[in-house]
Amino acid sequence: MYRRTAEVPACKTRARHLLTLLLVCASSAHSADQVVEVQDEPRHHVVFENPFIRILEVDIAPGDISLFHRHRRDNIFVVMGDAERATQVLGSDMSPVGPVKQGDFGLTRVTGDGLVHRVSNPGRTPLRFTDIELLKTTGSSTSANATVKPVSETEYYRVYRIDVAPGQTSPAMTLGPGVHVYVAGAQLRQIGADGREAGIETAPHAWQWHEAGAYRLRNAGSVNAELIEIELK
Repeated sequence: MYRRTAEVPACKTRARHLLTLLLVCASSAHSADQVVEVQDEPRHHVVFENPFIRILEVDIAPGDISLFHRHRRDNIFVVMGDAERATQVLGSDMSPVGPVKQGDFGLTRVTGDGLVHRVSNPGRTPLRFTDIELLKTTGSSTSANATVKPVSETEYYRVYRIDVAPGQTSPAMTLGPGVHVYVAGAQLRQIGADGREAGIETAPHAWQWHEAGAYRLRNAGSVNAELIEIELK
């Protein structure tokens, strides 16, 4: 969404552009011959890996900028809080500053020798992502879930967005293996096919790998719960 110029004081606009320029200049020592692999970039932290996926938690503090880093695999990123960012693909200019919202997600497609870029945080709040790299397909032959429709789908995965109001329970979902990513804190309980309940951690960067199976989610808290479900094919 674009805002009218009158709504944003010119001094604030200039300050934002100046901060982005300073971020670029401050990291100019990290030139094209200093590209690192994504798992070696100090703001990207590998927290889980199996034969199918690698999960990285990404934290960029206000006023900070990452090194140029290379993504060699397609990846799905989920935004874990409202923030601002700008990105720069190696050999191109820095993008304009833009907002990201908690619960936003996207797919980065990678070809050839990979995608090399860096990410800056010119805003006042931490920039946090959960990044799921797709290492290989699971060989699962699941079909689309009948009770909740995917909001995105490729040859590699399906993404479902699930919202559970306080005191409510989500529809039952039968899914292939994948990852839950929790983007809004709540007191969630997971109900398995056998009816047993288990508590779920929903702190910032909360996620959970799961095998194929069926489950429902019950919101035992007082705030809305939001979940991104990534089902691997």
